Parts: sequence; structure tokens; C-alpha cells
Amino acid sequence: AVVVTHDAATFISATLRSLLDDPAGPEEIVVVDSGSTDATAAVVAGFPTVRWHPLGQNLGFGAAVVAGVDLAGQDLVAVLNHDVTVHAGWLPPLVAALDAAKTGAAMATIELADRPGHFNTSGGRMTVTGIAWITDHGKPIDDGDPVEVPFPSGAAFAMRRSMWDRVGGMRPDFFLYHEDTDLGWRLRLH
Repeated sequence: AVVVTHDAATFISATLRSLLDDPAGPEEIVVVDSGSTDATAAVVAGFPTVRWHPLGQNLGFGAAVVAGVDLAGQDLVAVLNHDVTVHAGWLPPLVAALDAAKTGAAMATIELADRPGHFNTSGGRMTVTGIAWITDHGKPIDDGDPVEVPFPSGAAFAMRRSMWDRVGGMRPDFFLYHEDTDLGWRLRLH
């Protein structure tokens, strides 16, 4: 799991604890810090099995994800925002989805922290011109079947390293926002 942080001292402990407490969770956790000026480093230091990689400055989300994926030693890489807490068992369904034909990336259903049972997002929409948006923010979460989405949310998605390399990964020149849309566009073109 690659977790990107920036001034995340308030959130990162819960994120890391949820990843470490999940028996089916990731084998490796890399935290890439984009120039935090708060106590993020000290909080992460309390998790000795977590690999800490400070960039020294805020290079943006895309560049931080690229740095984390480059450091990760696993074939499957999950990317998470620093304020995401996972439910136990979240990773195996993503791995199963990646084993399906023509699946380039798999994203988790993302629930609103302040409104349990309601979507932050389960996917989005995109026009042929690349304009993208999420469609179900705030709606009640249903137990529907997995659906095809045009791009994985950068907040919580997984990819095989081989596919990441094939499409060129996330573009580091996207500082923040739509780096996931661009990744989805290139996955679809591939």
C-alpha cells in the first residue's frame, strides 16, 4: 500500500492502524510524505513496520504516488489517501477484480467518514472530452455488484505493477486532482 501524506498528523494514525489490523491487508506499507510541516513524521514513526519516505517538499499527489510505487516491492500496489480507513477484507475483492480480463485497475467503494452508509464515491463518469465527475456522492450505499468505471478514484485503488508500468503510471505533472482521471483514460486506451 502506498499512502500519500501532507500535513496528515490528524488522520494518518487511523489509516495505518486500519491497514495493519487487517489480516488480509497489504504485506508492505510505504508512506510518501509531500512536505508536511506538522507532526506527521512523528506519528508515522510510531509504526515501525511502515516505511517512511519524505520527499522534503510538496511535489503534489501524482509525483508522490509515483515515488511510492517506485519504492514498493510488490506486484500489486494499492494507493490510498492519508485520511482513508479501510474495513477488514477490503483488499481481496480488489485483487479478484484485477484477475478479471481487461481490468486495469480496481477501486474500492469509498464511504463518507461523517455519514456512514453513504457514498463518497463508487466511481464516476467521464465524457469523451475527458470531463469527469463522481455521480453518487452522499447517496446510500447499496450492496450492488461491482461496476465498470472510467477511472479509479485516487483515494483508494489497486493496480498490478506490470499494468502500471505498461501505461506509464500516474503522471507526476498532475499536482492534485484529475491525475486519477488521466490514469483511467490511459488504461482505457491501452
